[in-house]
Amino acid sequence: MKYLFFDIECANCFNGVAKICEFGYVLTDENFNVIQKEIFLINPNDEFDWYVAKKLLNYSVNSYRRSPIYTHYYKKIKALITDDDVMIFGHTVDSDFKFLNDEARRYSLSFFSCKFYDAKYMYDTYARTTSEGGDNNSLSVSKICVALGIELPENVHKSVDDAYATMLIVKELTKRMNVDVNGLIELCPDCKGETADGVIKTVITERARLKREATAKSNYMKGVNKCRFFRFLGGVRPQGPIRINELTGKKICFSLNYERDHFKQLLSLVQLLKNCGCTYRRGTAIDYFVSYAACDEDGNETICQRESAVRSANEEGANIKILTLSELLKILSVTDDELNAMPFPDESSFAKSRVSGKNFRNGNNTSCKG
Repeated sequence: MKYLFFDIECANCFNGVAKICEFGYVLTDENFNVIQKEIFLINPNDEFDWYVAKKLLNYSVNSYRRSPIYTHYYKKIKALITDDDVMIFGHTVDSDFKFLNDEARRYSLSFFSCKFYDAKYMYDTYARTTSEGGDNNSLSVSKICVALGIELPENVHKSVDDAYATMLIVKELTKRMNVDVNGLIELCPDCKGETADGVIKTVITERARLKREATAKSNYMKGVNKCRFFRFLGGVRPQGPIRINELTGKKICFSLNYERDHFKQLLSLVQLLKNCGCTYRRGTAIDYFVSYAACDEDGNETICQRESAVRSANEEGANIKILTLSELLKILSVTDDELNAMPFPDESSFAKSRVSGKNFRNGNNTSCKG
């Protein structure tokens, strides 16, 4: 078995989409003897965030510009990551796989499928079980190195040096906890994660997802649920290649009668629509409207204010197609039972209210890595 430690730097993460400019890795044997150590400079095929270029990166913008684009390195990176004889490690490595998934979508490449292990949570477990204290959510590679007495990376934010430092962290933790790598992983279950078909799951994010699902006490679109819905609209991304149908490139809105008490179902519908390249939008600047019947206290069927506005807009020359929910589900190739059984989205699908460093997801911050 070999161990792969890797790290990524990005030119920008505007609109929540990463454009990679560095991939650095260290490959070792089971005794942490280095087999390979390499850095790929990558032309991001996009602009550079000024702060990243000035404060974080170790090479000039021209050095990246003169380098090949990501597709040139794709086969090499794939060979490293999909090697059955390799265990994969990183620091906040779920973010690095998010960056790789972004590039796969950008260049229409296949996603990687693998398990991975996060040195950050390995250290967190160690710190919580010793006198060093607990939560390391804000700890960078450099700060963990200082805490463990490891020599700092030669160049902070140089991907290959950060990858090498991450290797030293894992090596040091096995010594301090008197275990091998597999033993370390078993002692630190929070470090586990996996990615498949463009979806990333970690023990931490799954725990958070289940908690959110459990605490969603009602299915009404109000209060916390309403805030979550708007965060979801800001963070949702297609799950794999766009599924082309009549909704692709269109905008859609739902009746208030449905939206008010179908919070969970609407999250799933927004994801299914995003998978088709369709955008949820309120108002009448839309292509489709989903009608949903409701009854007043006397049992009379009513339409909501939105539908009234849509019908008025059509009378004035708009061309908004009105669908029933059943018609929409047929286009999406999903049944009502399947819709109701869909799981609550994981944390990566929700925009962050406050974003910094490597938790960057939505283009609301100037830094992609920190």
